[in-house]
Amino acid sequence: MVKKELKSHLLVTVVYFILISLLRFHFSFDLVYLWVGALLGAFLLDLDHVLLGFDPSNRAWWAEKFRFLWQQKKFREAIFSLVETHLEHRRLIFHSVLFQPILLVLALFVLTSTGCLLGSGLVMSMNLHLLKDEWECFLEGRDINWLFWQVKRKIDKKGQKIYLLAVTFIFFLLSLFLI
Repeated sequence: MVKKELKSHLLVTVVYFILISLLRFHFSFDLVYLWVGALLGAFLLDLDHVLLGFDPSNRAWWAEKFRFLWQQKKFREAIFSLVETHLEHRRLIFHSVLFQPILLVLALFVLTSTGCLLGSGLVMSMNLHLLKDEWECFLEGRDINWLFWQVKRKIDKKGQKIYLLAVTFIFFLLSLFLI
């Protein structure tokens, strides 16, 4: 499970940034910054799993196990236990319907105002990570109401699809700034 999750995020990130690199029509050393940002951003959103694991009010079995392993200084085992139980994690800060628009606005700011390829790669890769998780869940027929936990509303499949199409469209519009 761990390898599958890592491979899927890396594969999506690499394919997307290869396409962006090719569409830029020129190769320069600056692309290294874009790629470093992309690789960092591919896994940065997963910090919310760690934050939720450290939350002392979280009494879920997987959180207790994570904290126990961490206290025993078994850091690698603790992280792998989080990855293997990631589908059970609910109420993730970065995987939410309120965080995603903030991330998209941040991407717009970085892409249009800073000119920093490291930051551009980072925010676009973070957005790609979130979209990949959402679409994967949706296409497998699983409910993505975990995304809407902060608004305390159940969204039907049609509403979920409309939301996913809208944020995906915005992501592709933002991608044009990288080209």
